[in-house]
Amino acid sequence: MDIYWHELNAYKAEIHKLNVEIEHAIKNKKEIKNLTHFSLGISNRTNLMVVGLCSLVEVFLYEIAKPEEDKNSFKIEDLSGNGLKRLKTYLSRTGKVNFGVIPQWGTFEKIYDIRNALVHSYGGLIETSSINNVKKAVKILKIESILIGDRRIRLTSEVLLGFHKEIESLISSIRSSVSGI
Repeated sequence: MDIYWHELNAYKAEIHKLNVEIEHAIKNKKEIKNLTHFSLGISNRTNLMVVGLCSLVEVFLYEIAKPEEDKNSFKIEDLSGNGLKRLKTYLSRTGKVNFGVIPQWGTFEKIYDIRNALVHSYGGLIETSSINNVKKAVKILKIESILIGDRRIRLTSEVLLGFHKEIESLISSIRSSVSGI
């Protein structure tokens, strides 16, 4: 088992653990001393899992792209954009990955939009400039219920497992399409 499958399995175990904690809390509400703190703790953990899963994909793509720099006249940092956009552009231009044939890529980009909204939120509130991207992403992903009042994202274990499944499948598809990894 390589490090990516190890990490993916660890995330899946954490999602299941989180679900158990939520189910226990629902059945034993009186045990929760402060519902606000409990809910915020759950929300923070779910948000961090999305960030971590997306980062795992970025690292995976970077490890594919980095050796290509020795073979090409241009480097990853020569390209504009955020990390994911630069990696996609670099790997596409070098011909190392054809993202058009990776069926999970479009879904991952929408998960990444949610990740961006979480990372750039203010105290948990989605930045106003990100609201339309988030609305579009949750609609395409068919998870509109995670968006509360157009300003706050509340992920469920079920949604996280769906994200996990997509990312696991994405990594597998990229691996299958790239020779030498």
